[in-house]
Amino acid sequence: MKRSRPTQATARIRRKLIVLHTVFSLALTVIIILSVRVSMLELVTRSEQQECRLALGLLLADADRAREQAGGIDFAVYSSSPSIIPLDLLEQVQREAGEIIDGRDVRGRPIAAVQRPSDNQLVVATLRESAGQEAITRMYILLGAALLGVYGVIALTLEVFVLPSQVYLPIERLRRADLAVQEGRQESELIPESEIPNDELGEIMRSRNRSILKLRSQERDLNDALEELESVATELKRKNHMLETARRNLADQDRLASLGMMSAGIAHELNTPLAVLKGSVQQFDEHAVTESHRPRL
Repeated sequence: MKRSRPTQATARIRRKLIVLHTVFSLALTVIIILSVRVSMLELVTRSEQQECRLALGLLLADADRAREQAGGIDFAVYSSSPSIIPLDLLEQVQREAGEIIDGRDVRGRPIAAVQRPSDNQLVVATLRESAGQEAITRMYILLGAALLGVYGVIALTLEVFVLPSQVYLPIERLRRADLAVQEGRQESELIPESEIPNDELGEIMRSRNRSILKLRSQERDLNDALEELESVATELKRKNHMLETARRNLADQDRLASLGMMSAGIAHELNTPLAVLKGSVQQFDEHAVTESHRPRL
Protein backbone atom coordinates (compact mmCIF):
# COMPACT_ATOMS: atom_id res chain seq x y z
CA MET A 1 0.00 0.00 0.00
CA LYS A 2 1.27 3.41 -0.89
CA ARG A 3 2.44 5.53 2.00
CA SER A 4 1.61 9.21 2.18
CA ARG A 5 3.26 11.96 4.10
CA PRO A 6 1.53 12.81 7.37
CA THR A 7 -0.81 15.73 7.10
CA GLN A 8 -2.00 18.10 9.79
CA ALA A 9 -4.98 15.86 10.57
CA THR A 10 -2.94 12.67 10.93
CA ALA A 11 -0.27 14.57 12.87
CA ARG A 12 -2.87 15.56 15.46
CA ILE A 13 -4.05 11.95 15.73
CA ARG A 14 -0.43 10.75 16.04
CA ARG A 15 0.24 13.19 18.88
CA LYS A 16 -2.88 12.04 20.70
CA LEU A 17 -1.95 8.37 20.31
CA ILE A 18 1.60 9.00 21.48
CA VAL A 19 0.34 10.84 24.55
CA LEU A 20 -2.20 8.09 25.29
CA HIS A 21 0.14 5.12 25.09
CA THR A 22 2.90 7.06 26.88
CA VAL A 23 0.58 7.87 29.79
CA PHE A 24 -0.69 4.29 29.79
CA SER A 25 2.84 2.85 29.85
CA LEU A 26 4.02 5.19 32.62
CA ALA A 27 0.91 4.46 34.67
CA LEU A 28 1.44 0.72 34.18
CA THR A 29 5.08 1.08 35.23
CA VAL A 30 4.13 2.94 38.41
CA ILE A 31 1.42 0.41 39.26
CA ILE A 32 3.80 -2.54 38.77
CA ILE A 33 6.56 -0.90 40.83
CA LEU A 34 4.17 -0.03 43.66
CA SER A 35 2.71 -3.54 43.62
CA VAL A 36 6.16 -5.11 43.75
CA ARG A 37 7.34 -2.62 46.39
CA VAL A 38 4.90 -3.80 49.03
CA SER A 39 5.81 -7.47 48.75
CA MET A 40 9.52 -6.77 48.36
CA LEU A 41 9.66 -4.47 51.40
CA GLU A 42 7.90 -7.07 53.47
CA LEU A 43 10.27 -9.78 52.25
CA VAL A 44 13.37 -7.65 52.87
CA THR A 45 12.13 -6.60 56.32
CA ARG A 46 11.56 -10.20 57.37
CA SER A 47 14.97 -11.19 56.02
CA GLU A 48 16.75 -8.39 57.85
CA GLN A 49 14.92 -9.08 61.10
CA GLN A 50 15.77 -12.77 60.75
CA GLU A 51 19.40 -11.82 60.19
CA CYS A 52 19.40 -9.76 63.38
CA ARG A 53 17.71 -12.59 65.28
CA LEU A 54 20.31 -15.13 64.10
CA ALA A 55 23.17 -12.77 64.87
CA LEU A 56 21.80 -12.11 68.37
CA GLY A 57 21.36 -15.83 69.00
CA LEU A 58 24.94 -16.41 67.85
CA LEU A 59 26.10 -13.63 70.19
CA LEU A 60 24.43 -15.25 73.16
CA ALA A 61 26.03 -18.56 72.27
CA ASP A 62 29.51 -17.36 71.21
CA ALA A 63 30.21 -13.65 71.42
CA ASP A 64 33.57 -13.71 69.64
CA ARG A 65 32.31 -15.73 66.71
CA ALA A 66 29.24 -13.54 66.40
CA ARG A 67 31.33 -10.36 66.16
CA GLU A 68 33.49 -11.96 63.49
CA GLN A 69 30.68 -13.24 61.28
CA ALA A 70 28.10 -10.47 61.73
CA GLY A 71 30.05 -7.63 60.15
CA GLY A 72 27.03 -5.50 59.23
CA ILE A 73 25.35 -5.76 62.66
CA ASP A 74 26.06 -3.69 65.78
CA PHE A 75 25.57 -5.18 69.23
CA ALA A 76 24.77 -3.21 72.36
CA VAL A 77 24.03 -4.08 75.99
CA TYR A 78 21.79 -1.83 78.08
CA SER A 79 21.16 -2.00 81.78
CA SER A 80 18.23 0.41 81.52
CA SER A 81 15.54 1.06 78.96
CA PRO A 82 17.18 2.57 75.83
CA SER A 83 15.38 5.29 73.90
CA ILE A 84 16.24 3.66 70.58
CA ILE A 85 13.72 0.85 71.14
CA PRO A 86 10.00 1.63 70.76
CA LEU A 87 8.00 1.31 73.97
CA ASP A 88 5.71 -1.46 72.77
CA LEU A 89 8.68 -3.55 71.59
CA LEU A 90 10.49 -2.93 74.88
CA GLU A 91 7.48 -4.08 76.90
CA GLN A 92 7.25 -7.27 74.83
CA VAL A 93 10.97 -7.99 75.34
CA GLN A 94 10.67 -7.46 79.13
CA ARG A 95 7.53 -9.57 79.29
CA GLU A 96 9.14 -12.45 77.35
CA ALA A 97 12.53 -12.43 79.06
CA GLY A 98 14.98 -14.86 77.53
CA GLU A 99 13.18 -14.87 74.17
CA ILE A 100 14.65 -13.05 71.16
CA ILE A 101 12.14 -10.50 69.81
CA ASP A 102 12.66 -8.82 66.44
CA GLY A 103 11.20 -5.56 65.16
CA ARG A 104 12.27 -2.06 64.20
CA ASP A 105 13.84 0.71 66.20
CA VAL A 106 12.61 4.31 66.30
CA ARG A 107 14.57 5.06 63.10
CA GLY A 108 12.93 2.17 61.24
CA ARG A 109 16.01 -0.07 61.20
CA PRO A 110 15.59 -3.84 61.79
CA ILE A 111 16.63 -4.94 65.28
CA ALA A 112 16.49 -7.97 67.54
CA ALA A 113 16.47 -7.73 71.35
CA VAL A 114 16.49 -10.09 74.30
CA GLN A 115 16.53 -9.54 78.04
CA ARG A 116 18.90 -11.93 79.74
CA PRO A 117 17.29 -13.44 82.84
CA SER A 118 20.66 -13.87 84.52
CA ASP A 119 21.50 -10.14 84.85
CA ASN A 120 18.33 -8.46 83.46
CA GLN A 121 20.43 -6.68 80.90
CA LEU A 122 19.00 -5.86 77.48
CA VAL A 123 21.05 -7.10 74.53
CA VAL A 124 20.20 -5.50 71.17
CA ALA A 125 21.42 -6.36 67.65
CA THR A 126 20.90 -3.57 65.09
CA LEU A 127 21.42 -3.80 61.35
CA ARG A 128 24.02 -1.24 60.41
CA GLU A 129 23.41 -1.05 56.65
CA SER A 130 20.43 -2.37 54.76
CA ALA A 131 21.71 -4.27 51.76
CA GLY A 132 18.14 -5.28 51.00
CA GLN A 133 17.03 -1.67 50.58
CA GLU A 134 19.83 -1.06 48.14
CA ALA A 135 18.86 -4.20 46.24
CA ILE A 136 15.25 -3.03 46.10
CA THR A 137 16.37 0.35 44.78
CA ARG A 138 18.45 -1.32 42.08
CA MET A 139 15.52 -3.59 41.26
CA TYR A 140 13.22 -0.57 40.89
CA ILE A 141 15.70 1.06 38.53
CA LEU A 142 16.11 -2.11 36.46
CA LEU A 143 12.36 -2.76 36.41
CA GLY A 144 11.59 0.82 35.37
CA ALA A 145 14.27 0.72 32.67
CA ALA A 146 12.96 -2.63 31.42
CA LEU A 147 9.37 -1.40 31.27
CA LEU A 148 10.40 1.81 29.54
CA GLY A 149 12.48 -0.24 27.09
CA VAL A 150 9.53 -2.49 26.36
CA TYR A 151 7.34 0.59 25.91
CA GLY A 152 9.90 2.07 23.51
CA VAL A 153 9.95 -1.10 21.42
CA ILE A 154 6.15 -1.28 21.37
CA ALA A 155 5.81 2.41 20.53
CA LEU A 156 8.41 2.17 17.78
CA THR A 157 6.70 -0.90 16.32
CA LEU A 158 3.33 0.84 16.40
CA GLU A 159 4.60 4.08 14.88
CA VAL A 160 6.67 2.41 12.14
CA PHE A 161 4.77 -0.72 11.14
CA VAL A 162 1.22 -0.70 12.50
CA LEU A 163 -0.30 2.75 12.82
CA PRO A 164 0.84 4.27 9.47
CA SER A 165 -0.77 1.52 7.38
CA GLN A 166 -3.70 0.68 9.65
CA VAL A 167 -4.69 4.12 10.99
CA TYR A 168 -2.91 7.13 9.51
CA LEU A 169 -3.14 6.20 5.81
CA PRO A 170 -6.85 5.18 5.91
CA ILE A 171 -7.74 8.35 7.78
CA GLU A 172 -5.79 10.45 5.28
CA ARG A 173 -7.49 8.63 2.39
CA LEU A 174 -10.87 9.28 3.99
CA ARG A 175 -10.01 12.95 4.50
CA ARG A 176 -8.96 13.38 0.84
CA ALA A 177 -12.16 11.69 -0.36
CA ASP A 178 -14.26 14.05 1.77
CA LEU A 179 -12.30 17.00 0.39
CA ALA A 180 -13.12 15.78 -3.13
CA VAL A 181 -16.82 15.76 -2.21
CA GLN A 182 -16.59 19.33 -0.93
CA GLU A 183 -14.80 20.47 -4.09
CA GLY A 184 -17.21 18.63 -6.40
CA ARG A 185 -14.63 16.21 -7.85
CA GLN A 186 -16.88 13.20 -8.25
CA GLU A 187 -14.16 11.09 -9.87
CA SER A 188 -12.18 11.12 -6.58
CA GLU A 189 -14.95 11.04 -3.99
CA LEU A 190 -15.10 7.22 -3.73
CA ILE A 191 -12.40 5.24 -1.93
CA PRO A 192 -11.14 2.28 -4.02
CA GLU A 193 -11.80 -1.13 -2.51
CA SER A 194 -8.07 -1.95 -2.74
CA GLU A 195 -7.31 0.89 -0.28
CA ILE A 196 -9.93 -0.11 2.30
CA PRO A 197 -8.64 -2.18 5.27
CA ASN A 198 -10.54 -5.15 6.65
CA ASP A 199 -11.38 -3.66 10.04
CA GLU A 200 -13.85 -1.30 11.67
CA LEU A 201 -12.30 1.68 9.91
CA GLY A 202 -12.76 -0.16 6.62
CA GLU A 203 -16.42 -0.73 7.45
CA ILE A 204 -16.80 3.01 7.98
CA MET A 205 -15.15 3.69 4.61
CA ARG A 206 -17.39 1.17 2.83
CA SER A 207 -20.47 2.65 4.50
CA ARG A 208 -19.35 6.09 3.32
CA ASN A 209 -18.95 4.83 -0.26
CA ARG A 210 -22.46 3.37 -0.15
CA SER A 211 -23.82 6.65 1.19
CA ILE A 212 -22.09 8.62 -1.58
CA LEU A 213 -23.45 6.27 -4.26
CA LYS A 214 -26.95 6.51 -2.82
CA LEU A 215 -26.66 10.29 -2.65
CA ARG A 216 -25.56 10.49 -6.27
CA SER A 217 -28.44 8.20 -7.32
CA GLN A 218 -30.90 10.43 -5.48
CA GLU A 219 -29.34 13.47 -7.15
CA ARG A 220 -29.86 11.88 -10.57
CA ASP A 221 -33.46 11.03 -9.71
CA LEU A 222 -33.96 14.57 -8.50
CA ASN A 223 -32.48 16.00 -11.70
CA ASP A 224 -34.76 13.77 -13.76
CA ALA A 225 -37.74 14.91 -11.69
CA LEU A 226 -36.71 18.54 -12.11
CA GLU A 227 -36.37 18.10 -15.86
CA GLU A 228 -39.80 16.47 -16.02
CA LEU A 229 -41.22 19.23 -13.87
CA GLU A 230 -39.65 21.82 -16.13
CA SER A 231 -41.18 20.08 -19.17
CA VAL A 232 -44.58 20.04 -17.48
CA ALA A 233 -44.19 23.69 -16.55
CA THR A 234 -43.33 24.55 -20.15
CA GLU A 235 -46.36 22.63 -21.41
CA LEU A 236 -48.53 24.27 -18.79
CA LYS A 237 -47.25 27.67 -19.82
CA ARG A 238 -48.07 26.87 -23.47
CA LYS A 239 -51.57 25.75 -22.55
CA ASN A 240 -52.07 28.85 -20.40
CA HIS A 241 -51.10 30.93 -23.42
CA MET A 242 -53.62 29.04 -25.55
CA LEU A 243 -56.30 29.54 -22.89
CA GLU A 244 -55.52 33.23 -22.75
CA THR A 245 -55.77 33.47 -26.53
CA ALA A 246 -59.06 31.57 -26.48
CA ARG A 247 -60.34 33.83 -23.73
CA ARG A 248 -59.51 36.91 -25.79
CA ASN A 249 -61.15 35.35 -28.86
CA LEU A 250 -64.19 34.48 -26.78
CA ALA A 251 -64.37 38.05 -25.54
CA ASP A 252 -64.26 39.28 -29.14
CA GLN A 253 -67.00 36.81 -30.08
CA ASP A 254 -69.08 38.00 -27.15
CA ARG A 255 -68.73 41.55 -28.37
CA LEU A 256 -69.68 40.48 -31.91
CA ALA A 257 -72.68 38.57 -30.55
CA SER A 258 -73.75 41.59 -28.56
CA LEU A 259 -73.35 43.78 -31.63
CA GLY A 260 -75.40 41.29 -33.68
CA MET A 261 -78.13 41.24 -31.07
CA MET A 262 -78.12 45.02 -30.98
CA SER A 263 -78.28 45.13 -34.78
CA ALA A 264 -81.16 42.66 -34.79
CA GLY A 265 -83.02 44.80 -32.27
CA ILE A 266 -82.47 47.91 -34.32
CA ALA A 267 -83.54 46.11 -37.47
CA HIS A 268 -86.66 44.89 -35.70
CA GLU A 269 -87.45 48.36 -34.54
CA LEU A 270 -86.94 49.71 -38.05
CA ASN A 271 -88.86 46.93 -39.73
CA THR A 272 -92.17 47.88 -38.04
CA PRO A 273 -92.40 51.47 -39.32
CA LEU A 274 -90.90 50.43 -42.61
CA ALA A 275 -93.58 47.80 -42.99
CA VAL A 276 -96.26 50.35 -42.18
CA LEU A 277 -94.68 52.79 -44.55
CA LYS A 278 -94.46 50.12 -47.18
CA GLY A 279 -98.12 49.29 -46.75
CA SER A 280 -99.10 52.92 -46.94
CA VAL A 281 -97.06 53.36 -50.08
CA GLN A 282 -98.69 50.37 -51.61
CA GLN A 283 -102.12 51.74 -50.73
CA PHE A 284 -101.19 55.10 -52.12
CA ASP A 285 -99.95 53.47 -55.21
CA GLU A 286 -103.10 51.45 -55.64
CA HIS A 287 -105.22 54.43 -54.91
CA ALA A 288 -103.31 56.51 -57.41
CA VAL A 289 -103.82 53.89 -60.09
CA THR A 290 -107.55 53.78 -59.41
CA GLU A 291 -107.86 57.51 -59.67
CA SER A 292 -105.96 57.59 -62.95
CA HIS A 293 -108.41 55.23 -64.59
CA ARG A 294 -111.45 57.07 -63.33
CA PRO A 295 -113.26 58.95 -66.27
CA ARG A 296 -112.97 62.66 -66.26
CA LEU A 297 -115.97 64.75 -65.75
